[in-house]
Amino acid sequence: MRLKKEKDGTFVVKEIVWEHKHRLQLTPQMLVFLHSHKNFDKTILEYVKYLQFKGIEHAQIMSILGGDDPGSYFLEMNAKDLINLKAKNSRMDDVDDVLKTVNFFREMKAINREFFCDMQLDESDRVKNIFWANTSCRGAYQDFSDCVTFDTTYKTNKYHMPLGVFVGTNNHLQTTFFGFALIRDEDADSFRWLFKTFLRCMRGKAPTCILTDQCPAMALAIPDAFGNTVHKLCRWHIMKKYREHLAYLYYLHEDFKDEFTSILNWPLMPTEFEDAWKGLMDRYNLHDDATMVAMWNEREKWISAYFK
Repeated sequence: MRLKKEKDGTFVVKEIVWEHKHRLQLTPQMLVFLHSHKNFDKTILEYVKYLQFKGIEHAQIMSILGGDDPGSYFLEMNAKDLINLKAKNSRMDDVDDVLKTVNFFREMKAINREFFCDMQLDESDRVKNIFWANTSCRGAYQDFSDCVTFDTTYKTNKYHMPLGVFVGTNNHLQTTFFGFALIRDEDADSFRWLFKTFLRCMRGKAPTCILTDQCPAMALAIPDAFGNTVHKLCRWHIMKKYREHLAYLYYLHEDFKDEFTSILNWPLMPTEFEDAWKGLMDRYNLHDDATMVAMWNEREKWISAYFK
């Protein structure tokens, strides 16, 4: 059939070819692949959802549905159908998870009024960032807020939202949690909201010192939220960032690792550290090594000699 659009917006049939060049009806075995005939059994749909949220891989789900029987009923669901079904399940589960989270926070607040939580929404009213802290977290912070570590390295949840954790140490040198957050975007605005929310949670008491990784967005947000807090970099993150090149240096120079570690661990004053670092670079001719230069340039942010 050929149509023509007129000037007034209407369509006029100009030509019709009555002879068909394709089959008008598919076989019963092929009809199930038409979109209009995709009416899957509810039991099968629930089974696919169960496998999906158990973490079963896509190919394995297809194998389970198809089995070894070429004529299996389950083969009516092809790979694209399965992808679409899993996407639909995830969308529905996302909404359900948000409602569960809100209800959980309400229940916790009803049990203990000192439980604190807050959410930031984006322009589409979708959850962007979440922060919460229970009563023990808030109480511990009042006693052990001298030095707080904020870490966002854990990202293995299904929403790919980094889990931010505010951590400190109590008087028994035990790890103490102060608060938790799920962050959708690791940008300055998100961190600024998070740090100000943390400050509000802790009744305006800012940490004396905060340790983070080398995230530039955090570096921008911290002065805005914690005006008088000293910001330092976590040594563990520094060493992790450069571990591949350091491993190469350890391989080239047998004694370099022991000497390098000793300089980092010794309780030195700034001038003593600088002299020790210069001597190490001289011995192993590393003055032009990019990694060592980068670590040196940020020394005041992560070397303990400069924390005093």
